[in-house]
Amino acid sequence: CASNLAPGTPVEYCIEDAGQSTYPDWDGYNVCMSYDLEDWHRVDSSFADGKLRWTHTPTCSMAFYAYFPPYSRDRQLRMIGKWQQNPRCLVEV
Repeated sequence: CASNLAPGTPVEYCIEDAGQSTYPDWDGYNVCMSYDLEDWHRVDSSFADGKLRWTHTPTCSMAFYAYFPPYSRDRQLRMIGKWQQNPRCLVEV
């Protein structure tokens, strides 16, 4: 979570040791970003010299960045609830 952002002002981010991560090849990857943890968007990113970089111009004072959009426990339960109402699905938990 990045907070105290100035809406309209670009912010640069860099993960300096991304090349040493479990997933060392970040070529073509774009960071996920959300303001509300529900709607996620991709932010143009670059990978060079083992560093993952992106620049984002926020429209709010707080933003969330992630490798992939997370599924909260609440979201998982809503998804299971929806599936179990489908007569073609058998849901076992």
